[in-house]
Amino acid sequence: MTSYGDPDRAAAIEAAKAALQKEKAVGSSQAPSFSVVSVPAFQFDLVAATLGPKTYLSALSPAAAAEFGLSALSEFPEVVSKLSAYAKTFDAKYGEQIRQKQLAK
Repeated sequence: MTSYGDPDRAAAIEAAKAALQKEKAVGSSQAPSFSVVSVPAFQFDLVAATLGPKTYLSALSPAAAAEFGLSALSEFPEVVSKLSAYAKTFDAKYGEQIRQKQLAK
């Protein structure tokens, strides 16, 4: 991936995966299942680690995570809740202007 794709993104994915593995997989008898979760509307990507019944997420960009009120490592329901709250706040503030094509962001 680093030879043909985006080396910065590949490095960010590996760093997020390593952080998740370090925080949540130590001592776990079950190997985590990893995936990349993209939220195109927010230009926001996360790495997910599923350990048994729980899924933990780590943002590729800590600065973007902070903008949404997320910590470096969060559980899936918390991420969905905070992204939903952000979207609702954004829509309340700018939604009508965007729908009337008066504002593009």
